[in-house]
Amino acid sequence: MPCGFGWAGEARSEHEPLVLEPVGKPNSDVERFEPLWVSFYGGRVDYSPDERRIAVSGISVVYILSAQSYQTEKQLFGHTAGVLSVRWSPDGRYLASGANDPDRTVKIWEAESGRLVRTLQAHTGGVGSVAWSPDGKRLASAGYYGGVELIIWEASTGEVLRTLPGGKVAAWSPDGRYMASAYGYRVNLYEVETGTLVRTFEGHNQVVETVAWSPDGQYLASGAGAPFDGTVKVWEVKTGRLIRTLIHGGPVSVAWSPDGNYLAAAGGYIKIWESDTGRLIRTLGEDIRPTLAITSIAWTPDSQYLLSGGGGVINLWDVKIGQPIVQRQEHRTAISAVAWSSDGHYVASVGSDWYDPGIKIWDSATGHLEKIIGGAIFRADLLEWSPDGRYL
Repeated sequence: MPCGFGWAGEARSEHEPLVLEPVGKPNSDVERFEPLWVSFYGGRVDYSPDERRIAVSGISVVYILSAQSYQTEKQLFGHTAGVLSVRWSPDGRYLASGANDPDRTVKIWEAESGRLVRTLQAHTGGVGSVAWSPDGKRLASAGYYGGVELIIWEASTGEVLRTLPGGKVAAWSPDGRYMASAYGYRVNLYEVETGTLVRTFEGHNQVVETVAWSPDGQYLASGAGAPFDGTVKVWEVKTGRLIRTLIHGGPVSVAWSPDGNYLAAAGGYIKIWESDTGRLIRTLGEDIRPTLAITSIAWTPDSQYLLSGGGGVINLWDVKIGQPIVQRQEHRTAISAVAWSSDGHYVASVGSDWYDPGIKIWDSATGHLEKIIGGAIFRADLLEWSPDGRYL
């Protein structure tokens, strides 16, 4: 139970309102959406190598969706805080996820069964990024705010192979020999086997939020946010030379297309550039409200489509026409609070502003939206069920 609130004997200020909403029976007439409970940091998305499934991170949960129907196939429960990163293993058999404070763990899941295979614990703060080595034998995880270590694990045993200074982002080179990591205002490049710092890329004026390798391993792209930077920089790995600087208001995710022809950056909206020339060819999602800001992107293997996540919504964009062709949404804004019923059968969630009124009640087994209650409520910092499940 969250600290500072409860149903038996806990003090409350006489000026603090207590709202009880009778849950009642599920309403079969409510329009049903698949739940994608997205953390305050936005849902992270990743395509499986066989293009059949999509992994999406949420509050304390990882979702596996069908890439054809966009319906939820599995829900992976086990984290106790917002999941900040999720990645498929190269063979598609496993998923790795990393969570924020107070969880601080990396979890490895068997994708087919949803079984938790292993929990990795060594971080001193939240885990902001996870990345599999190209051969799938090792896993790297980078700390989020409050944790600045970069840890390389043996995936099959959970053994810590190496701990390096660095944080927020972990990105393997395509050949698996090097690791790029955001560290403050710069990007560090390490030789994995020895832990040697090979090169430092400096030039950003704010904390680097994201790093990505080009498919051929010759270039690195890094992004730093507003208000003092707001750029994506492209670096030549061999020399450390800055190739070009691309303007984006606040990039928090960058991704090269698998064919290497394009570079995309997300941070509220998406910009796509030609990688060879730096020419801007497309801007996506400029009209999206700030509460639904795009925070994560992933290309389809054919480089024709771009998957985005953030603020409770995932979109599949047709890059050529610049429009979303698929959208999945359960809340219209970022989610401000969630709570399990005492019997575990239901989950309640509430949005974060007046765009998204009401408390949504979900069936935890099927993921279906069962009922919307409290239509006048448009934000709650905490939800709590009564022990008998009759009130919220």
